[in-house]
Amino acid sequence: MRQTRPVRPALALLALTLAVSSSCAPTPPSERHPYRRAPAGCPENPDFDVDAGGLYWLGSKGSECIEHGAPNPHFDPSRPTVVLFHGWKYGKTAEGDPLTLTDERFDATNPHLADAWLDAGWNVGIFRWTQHADELLPSDAETKIWDTEVAPGMRWKRAGGGEERDGFKGTVGDRAMRALLTALSRWRGDELRIVGHSLGAQVATQVTSRLYTAADSGLLPSSVRPHRLALLDPYWSPWERADLTPYPLHTHLEVALERMVDEGLVLEVHTASLLNAYTFAPDHASRRLGAWLDYRPDYITHLTQHHRHDALVWHYFSSYAHGPVQPCEGEEALPSAAASDEAVRAWMGRSAGVRQVEGRDTPTPTDDCYETHEP
Repeated sequence: MRQTRPVRPALALLALTLAVSSSCAPTPPSERHPYRRAPAGCPENPDFDVDAGGLYWLGSKGSECIEHGAPNPHFDPSRPTVVLFHGWKYGKTAEGDPLTLTDERFDATNPHLADAWLDAGWNVGIFRWTQHADELLPSDAETKIWDTEVAPGMRWKRAGGGEERDGFKGTVGDRAMRALLTALSRWRGDELRIVGHSLGAQVATQVTSRLYTAADSGLLPSSVRPHRLALLDPYWSPWERADLTPYPLHTHLEVALERMVDEGLVLEVHTASLLNAYTFAPDHASRRLGAWLDYRPDYITHLTQHHRHDALVWHYFSSYAHGPVQPCEGEEALPSAAASDEAVRAWMGRSAGVRQVEGRDTPTPTDDCYETHEP
């Protein structure tokens, strides 16, 4: 294994680590795995004492069924499909990472946000790479998206303690691509939407780019090219990663996004935290290329930027149930999860985006409105 270490600005990483690690309080044992119950027709979902990474399809009330290449009770090949790629997960393996699109930090009633999508006829998936993303430093988790050899290698955490290494299954990007292709081999729906949060934006962008490349070269049918890519507080490395590429990694991702937008990709970029404004390469071309929406969750204190950062997943998926976001004045359609492709496309490439003005003190989207904002 090559032992080249990543180039990291120590102060920025330390600040980011301290900001997010405070959210890692232990979860009571009784609450660790309630979502992992397997429905009828689904093989038993693995727990985090083995490598449980993979694509999980959600059912109503938070049940999950891992993609296993066979008929799946939570996946209908004829339906439109949305897949979320989560980000950095320091300390979450021991908790079981109950990522079922429900979060009591933002809604005490804990609704299962996938339910509105399911009721509207969507398949809803989460690519779970928690055990590989469970690293003290975000750059170590980032490395695994792109390379199996650069330290720390493809190590993953066990829920009961300890770690293992397995580079034979490829990078996180390879694993995500393989899992998605397994499902797409039997899919015949009319829309594939990819969503990436934080560091997961890199996984989402890489997978989307690889699907475009394969379709362009004739290796895959054009129908499997994602129609839409939503990036939620995307984490673009603001520094060079000389151990991974001879040029800044975020530049490589910019080139990929520009190519896909030219080929018709609908791109939306949502921000919410100061982490994105000051740490995650805020001048990245994704904001210029895509339709930009700035969510302002002031019901969450600015002292907990990690909660504001996480709130974007909750906001994006909950906004589908409440309909497209509304302008404070006028009737122009604004970008959101519930907006049409045409409405999102109309905001792409503009120098301005939209920023939340009203409803900032409550988590419910029903009292929100937005106005045009110049960055």
